[in-house]
Formats: sequence, C-alpha cells, structure tokens
Amino acid sequence: AKEVTNFERTTLLSVLGEAHQVKFYSRDHGDVENVEHCGIVMYKDEMPGVFRYSKLNLNPTLRCIQSGIPLRALDIVGAGGVLLSNYQAELAEYFTDGESVILYGSLEEAVEKADYYLAHQDCLPGIARAGREIAEKSFCFEDRIKVLTE
Repeated sequence: AKEVTNFERTTLLSVLGEAHQVKFYSRDHGDVENVEHCGIVMYKDEMPGVFRYSKLNLNPTLRCIQSGIPLRALDIVGAGGVLLSNYQAELAEYFTDGESVILYGSLEEAVEKADYYLAHQDCLPGIARAGREIAEKSFCFEDRIKVLTE
C-alpha cells in the first residue's frame, strides 16, 4: 500500500507540475519530476503559512487508510488552506466537495479538478473559508474529547 501510494503521489505531482507551478515540501524529494523541491518546513511555525497561501494543497491519503480523516487534512483546512484530497467517507461527512474541500476519486479526476480550480481561482477563498469554519466548529479538542467519551 505504501509503494502504491508513493507511486500515485509522485505521478500526480509530476503530471500537475507539467501544467502548473507545483512546490513539493519534503525531506526526501525522491524522483518527483516537474516540481520545485522546497525541503521541509517547521510544523508549528511555517507549515500553516504554506497551507494558507498555497492555491491548492494536495493531500492524497495512504492507500492503507480505509477510514478516518487524516490529521494533515485538518491541518490544511484549519490553517485556511484549500484541500484537494482523495475521497474519504469521513471527509464527506463533514465537508462538501466543491464548497469546503475538493475531493477526487481518481488521479484523472484530481488533475481535472486542479486544472479547473486553478483556472477559476475566484472560487478558492470561499472554499478555504468554509473549510476553516467547519474545522473550527467540528474539530476543536473539547468537541473531539466529548465525542470520544460519550
């Protein structure tokens, strides 16, 4: 699952990088072509700014994760960024595709949606705002602890 996920991520980044400016933040950039390798950013200090000021934040979930909302997805929307993620049922329970996040079901659909939203950037601030509002309302520590203890 890890190898398949890595292949899908690098393929998606490379394909998107052929048509758009793509910045890739990672300690190990592997063999990702057509992207600007930016190294790592500090989680608490720099990462929220990267998420907030990027037009789209790609977050494909590991193939072995069958359910749940990845913390990185909440990091992105909580920072006011626009999330472009593969479909996860739990994400769709809280967020609406095209309104508070952007979800895709295949690599082809991810590229189509990235192309569309980058061509229609006027939609992005509303998606970012709606995603952040949901994160603030539904994913604060107090709320999550209450849900876990009920």
